[in-house]
Amino acid sequence: MDQLPRKLAAILYADVAGYSRLTGEDEEGTHLNLRQALELFAETIDKHHGRVVHYAGDAVLADFPTVTDALNCAVSVQEAVHELTADLPEDRRVKFRIGVNLGEVIVDREDIYGDGVNVAARLETLATPGGICISEAVRSAAGRKLSLTYEFLGAQRVKNITDPVRAYRVVPFDGIDAGDLSETERKYRERLHARYADDASYYVPLGGQTTDLASTKSAKAPRSASRRSRRAHFEYNEWIPVGEDIKQVKLDSLLEAIDKYPCIILLGDPGCGKSTTLEALAYEHAQDPDRLPLLLRLSEFAGDMSVEDFIAQSWGGSEEAGHWGAPELAANLEAYLQAGKLLFLFDALNEMSHDGYGQRATALRRFIDRWSARGNRFVVTCRILDYGEELSGLQRVEVQPLNDKQIEEFLRNELPEKWQALWQTLRNDDRQHRLLEMARNPYLLTVMIDVFEEDSELSQNRSDLMRRFTHIMLEWAKAKSPPDQWLDADLQFEALSVMAFEMQARSGFGTKVKTEQVKAVMPHELQPDPKWPAQPISASQVLSLAANAHIVEMPVDRLTVRFYHQLLQEYFAAHHMLKKDPAALSHLWRGPWLESEMVPWIRPENNYEPLPPPPPTGWEETTILAFGSAPENDRRLIQTLVQINPVLAGRCLLQNDNAIDSGLHQAVVDKLLGAIADPEVSLRVRIAAGNVLGFLGDPRLGEMMIVPAGSFLMGQGSEQHKLSLPDFQIGRYPVTNAEFQRFIDAGGYENKRWWTEAGWREVGEEQSEPRFWQDARFDRPNQPALGLSWYECVAYCRWLSAETGQLHRLPTEAEWEKAARGVDGRTYPWSNEFEIDRLNSRAGANQVCSPTPVGIYPTGVSPFGLFDCVGNVWEWCATRWRKPYPYDTEHGEWQDDYLEGQNLRVLRGGSWYCERDFTRCTYRFKFQPYGWNDRGACRIVCNA
Repeated sequence: MDQLPRKLAAILYADVAGYSRLTGEDEEGTHLNLRQALELFAETIDKHHGRVVHYAGDAVLADFPTVTDALNCAVSVQEAVHELTADLPEDRRVKFRIGVNLGEVIVDREDIYGDGVNVAARLETLATPGGICISEAVRSAAGRKLSLTYEFLGAQRVKNITDPVRAYRVVPFDGIDAGDLSETERKYRERLHARYADDASYYVPLGGQTTDLASTKSAKAPRSASRRSRRAHFEYNEWIPVGEDIKQVKLDSLLEAIDKYPCIILLGDPGCGKSTTLEALAYEHAQDPDRLPLLLRLSEFAGDMSVEDFIAQSWGGSEEAGHWGAPELAANLEAYLQAGKLLFLFDALNEMSHDGYGQRATALRRFIDRWSARGNRFVVTCRILDYGEELSGLQRVEVQPLNDKQIEEFLRNELPEKWQALWQTLRNDDRQHRLLEMARNPYLLTVMIDVFEEDSELSQNRSDLMRRFTHIMLEWAKAKSPPDQWLDADLQFEALSVMAFEMQARSGFGTKVKTEQVKAVMPHELQPDPKWPAQPISASQVLSLAANAHIVEMPVDRLTVRFYHQLLQEYFAAHHMLKKDPAALSHLWRGPWLESEMVPWIRPENNYEPLPPPPPTGWEETTILAFGSAPENDRRLIQTLVQINPVLAGRCLLQNDNAIDSGLHQAVVDKLLGAIADPEVSLRVRIAAGNVLGFLGDPRLGEMMIVPAGSFLMGQGSEQHKLSLPDFQIGRYPVTNAEFQRFIDAGGYENKRWWTEAGWREVGEEQSEPRFWQDARFDRPNQPALGLSWYECVAYCRWLSAETGQLHRLPTEAEWEKAARGVDGRTYPWSNEFEIDRLNSRAGANQVCSPTPVGIYPTGVSPFGLFDCVGNVWEWCATRWRKPYPYDTEHGEWQDDYLEGQNLRVLRGGSWYCERDFTRCTYRFKFQPYGWNDRGACRIVCNA
C-alpha cells in the first residue's frame, strides 16, 4: 500500500466557547449567529490564502501555506466576529477560541491528519474566548514579521500529546495612544542606539548554557544512523527512565536567549560580560518596533522605592544624572506594561544596596511575575556566587568563558596592531595556562590588553594585573592634567582604597552612592609612608581626578559616584583590607556554616536548577584580591581566614600564584576535609568545600576498601538468596574526573589495545573524551567521571591494570551489591529505611539536581566503608543483563569473550536524578554498552 503524502502546513483550529450553553438558552438564535460567523470565517480564510478543510458542528479546521497567513486570518476573524456580535448581550455572543500550529500533516484527499492537527486542536482549548493561542513553532516562524505581542504560557501538558507543548497567547496591543508618543519614543530609541553604537562593532557574542525539561518517555538509547542496518538484529528499544529529564542547552550567543526565554536570570563570574550583553541587547532592540528596551542599573534601586518608582526614576530622570531622560514615556509605564511591549534589562542584582535587599528582591520578583504574563520580557543579571535564588523560576542562563576563537576575535577588535603578540603570550604561558584562563574573562582580557599595550608583558594573577592597570590609568590621567591640579598618585590610591572599603562595609550604600555620602567617609589627610607626615587631601579633587582616569564614573551633575567596574572597587577595597588586623575582619568572612544556621531554601515547583551555594558574605572577591596583593611573607590574612571560612581560604589559594608553603596548603585541605566529613555542616557548605578541595588536590581519591570473604543476602523478596564471595577490594568512591583524566592524557582514546572490538568501533574511534567532559555541571576534579559508556569503563580498567601491574576491573553485580549493603540484606547502605539526608537523589527539600563531589554524605556510608553507593551516579557492572537468580559465580565476568559483543549491561545504585525506589541496593537497571547519559559512571575492583 502506498504511503499517504505529507506536507508542512500552518494549521488553524477554531471552536465556539460555551456552544452547548448558548444553544440550550436560545437554539434558533445561536444557530443563526453561528451561521453568520462561519460565513465570515470562510471569507476571511479565503482572503488570507487559506483553505477550509472541514467543519464539525461549531468547529473549523483550516490550513494555510504560511504562518503569517494563518495568524493574520486568526486576528482578522476575531476582530470581525467581535464587530458582528457587538450589539448582542455579552452572554449571547458567539466567541471563537483559536489554536494555530505549524507542523507536518498527512494529506488524505481533501482532509489532513496527524500530530500537527492534534496540537492545533489542543492549543484551541488553552485559548480564552475570543482569544488566540499558538505553538512555539508558530511564534518562532512569525518572528518579527507581524506587529503582534505574545505572552508565554509555559510548557503545557495536553491530552494525547506526549511532550509538553510550549504555548503562547496573542496579546492585543492597546492602551497606548501611539500617535501621542511616537515621536518621543523615536527620539528615545535614537538616544539608546547612539549610546551603545560605538561599542557595538566590538562586541563579541558570548556563549551561554541553560537547562530545559525534556520528556524521556520516547527517548531511545542513542545510536548512529549509519549503523542501523548492520546491527538491525540487535534490540534498540531500551528506554531510559520515564518522566521528565533535564537537558543541557548550549547557546552560541546570549542574544538568542531573549527570543527563546521570556524571563531570564543571567549569571556569571565578575567581569564575564553580563553588563556588556545587556548593552548589546539594548542596541539590537533599539530599532525593534515590537519591543521597547529599557536598561536599568539595580544599584539605583534603593531605600523604600517601589519597583515602579525605580523604573520611573531611571527612565524619566535627567540625562545629566545618568538616566534616560524620557519622562513622557515613564509617565505611560502602566500602559506600556499592559501592552506587553517592554524589554526590561535589569543589571547587577548583586549591586543592590544590602539594606532592605530581601524586600526589594521580592518586590522585583512579583513585578516580573505580574507583567511577564502580559508579554513583557525580562533579563536580570547577577554574579553567580552572589545569587541566592531570589528570582528562582526565571530561566537560569550562565555565561560561558570565552573560547579560543572568541579571545582571538576580541584581540583583533581591540588590539589590531599587536594582537598576534599578545595571543602568542597567552598561548605560550607555561604556568598551567593561568594567563589564558584569566583571558577567558572579558573584563580581565580588556585589562590585559591595556597592560600589554603599555608594558608588552603580563601579570600572573588578578591582583598584580589590577595593580598595573590602575597605575596605567592614573599615569594616563596625569598626562592630561595641569601640574597644579594633580595630586600624588599614592595619595589618590590610598584615598580611593578607603572610599572603596567604606562603600562596601556600609552595606546600605550599594555600588552607586551619593557623592555627599562618599565625601563624608573619605579621610581629610593621609600618611602613605609612616616616615613622612600626613598630607591633607581634598575629596572633591580625588573624585575629579579618578573620574578623569576612568576609575570612577560620575554623571554630569556630579551628584552620584560609582566605580567603573565592581572589580575595580573590590581591588581598591582589598588594598585597604590589608592594612587592617585580620582578626578584626572575621565578621566580614563569617557566614552560615552548620545546617541549623542555614536559611532554608525552598525549591519552587518545576525548578531543577542546582542547589544554590551558601549565601555569600559579599567580601569574597575583595578577600581573594587582598590575598593576591599581600607580600609573600605575610600570611596573617590566610591563617585567620582558614579558621573562619576555609572554603574562601581555598579559593584564595586557587586564584593566586603566591608561593604557599606546604604547611599552609595542608591546613586548608584539612579544614575542608573536616567540613565534608561533618554531618552537622550544611549540605550547601559541604558541596562548596568539596568543590574547592577537588581543585586544590583531593587526597582521598583512589582509596580502596576490603570486602572480606563470606556470604551475604543478595536480592529481595522471593528472589533473595544467600551467596558466598571471596574477598576483594573495591573503590571507596566512584572513579573521579581527576582519575579518568590520566587515561585521557595517556592517549586512552587513541590506543585500540584497551578497547573491546565493539567498544573501539562504537566509541574509541569516534571520541577523544567522555561525552559530557566539557559540560561545566560535571567538570569538578573530584566529581564522579560520568557520561561514560560501559565500553569506556572497560577500557579505563584495562589501561589502569597495565599502569599499576595489578588487575583492575568493573565489579560483578554480586560484588557491587555486597559492598553496598553489607551481609544482612538491608535495603539501603545504612538500614532498611530511606533517609533523604544520606544520599544525593531526587527527594526531599535539599535536592541537589546535579552530581556532587564524592564522599560528602558522611552518614550514607556502607557497612564496608563505601561512599555514594546509592544516589549521585549510576555505576556500571561487568555483568550482562538478565543474569538469573540465584546468582551464578562460576562463570568469570572479566573474561575477554564475556566482555565482547553488544549485550545489555547492568547498572546499579541510582543517581542524583532518581526517586527513592531506584536507589535501593537491590535495584537492577540495564543500558546499551555504547549508551550514555549524564549519570553513568563506574567504581573499580581489584583482588584483595
